[in-house]
Amino acid sequence: MPQSVYLLLALAVGAGLAFQAVINARLSSALGSPLWAALVQVFVGLVFLVLCLALVRQPVPAFSGAGRLPWWIWTGGAIGAAFVLSVIVTTRPLGVALMVASVVVGQSVAALVIDHYGWFGVDMHRLSPLRVVGVVLLFAGVVLIRWR
Repeated sequence: MPQSVYLLLALAVGAGLAFQAVINARLSSALGSPLWAALVQVFVGLVFLVLCLALVRQPVPAFSGAGRLPWWIWTGGAIGAAFVLSVIVTTRPLGVALMVASVVVGQSVAALVIDHYGWFGVDMHRLSPLRVVGVVLLFAGVVLIRWR
């Protein structure tokens, strides 16, 4: 697939995250707890993925070598759940735009470091002045969104 298709998919998912933030904040109010809202959201996501697996008839992977994998490979689910919970907690006080912009800056700073050092087996993309300027401009966006 062309890179532009992946870019459009990433943009669509990003837009979906803004909707998800508001929906989950409302769920938190309805349930009276951000923790319960996060649990429900992650459970609904699990059901969705199980249905997708059933639809495409994806075979169950062999977990025989799981013990030889690095410890950090199992942390993605916990990071995802922490993300969902933090979005639920921060959306109302910050507003959707400021919360999403702040998340993007945090992701971008971490991504620059991961790319620069090639952590977790990704291809190395060295830090450059233009890449730093890009993240600085994203941070400036956070400042401008916060400055009402």
